[in-house]
Amino acid sequence: MSAPLSPHAELRRQCLEWAFQTREFTDKPQDDVLLVAQNYYAFITGGPFWPVLPGWVHLRARAGEPFP
Repeated sequence: MSAPLSPHAELRRQCLEWAFQTREFTDKPQDDVLLVAQNYYAFITGGPFWPVLPGWVHLRARAGEPFP
C-alpha cells in the first residue's frame, strides 16, 4: 500500500482527472491535457500559470505514465 498523497499532490491528481474528463481535450495529446490540469491547479491555488508548476513530473511518474 502506498503512502497517502500530500494535500497539494492530491489536488494536482484531482485537476489531472478533471482535465481528462473535459470532453474538448479528450482527442488531444497528453501534454495538452497536462497543461489544462496545470492551469486548473493554478486557478484554484492562485498560483502561476504555464509553463511549469512543481510536482507534475512526479505525479505523472506515480501514475505510471511514460516521460516524453
